[in-house]
Amino acid sequence: MNIKKTTLFLLTSLLIGTTCTYAQTKLLDKLKKFAGPSDELIKMDAYGNYFLEDNGTVFFADNTQQNGVIHFSLNEPTKILFHPADKMKPEIVKSKLIHHFVLAGKTFYAVTFKESSLAIGKEKSFMEMVNTDINDKFKLYYLRQQNINREKQFQNTPFIVDHAYFVQFQDWEKAHDSQDLNFIPFAKKMSEYVKDCTELSKKISAKEDGYKVSMFGGNANNEVLIRIMQEYNACGK
Repeated sequence: MNIKKTTLFLLTSLLIGTTCTYAQTKLLDKLKKFAGPSDELIKMDAYGNYFLEDNGTVFFADNTQQNGVIHFSLNEPTKILFHPADKMKPEIVKSKLIHHFVLAGKTFYAVTFKESSLAIGKEKSFMEMVNTDINDKFKLYYLRQQNINREKQFQNTPFIVDHAYFVQFQDWEKAHDSQDLNFIPFAKKMSEYVKDCTELSKKISAKEDGYKVSMFGGNANNEVLIRIMQEYNACGK
């Protein structure tokens, strides 16, 4: 009888521990990145893969440019499939050959960023630039990347799209995920980065409404980041 009770207790403990670990993992996954906005650009093929596709312009690293159809697969953010208007067949073009491209009115740059869970190898990844000028002091990039949907891995929706914002200040060689240690605690670190814009720095340091982030802020955190970027880039102009 005691053996049965002991066995039942161990099995119950194991089940509870496994459930708690899974729940904690799911929670950490949700907290890891800022929630991405709804994205009308994203399309899905018959196999559940996500992509962006439209007529656009590719600006190459050699200062030339070409118009054509751009297919950007979200599971391969380091390259595009480009069908130039003056050619019969499309061609795969890696990010090292491209400075940026414009697709559906949005501009995507080949960005070097600090290694993270979203990083793929050492190649630059294409991210949408959220700020308006590549020479801005505060550059904000938006990364879309396809990952496995573990909850529906064997169904007809095997993938999900991860969204993350990356920050690059003028003196930074690489862009950094807005959720990495460079921004924790947010008020202290961000106010320091923008200290040459005194009023903005004070607002962030004081955690004023509209200038603070929260653990479950989701899209509201995105809005804070974008607001800070816009005010900092406009500061002194």
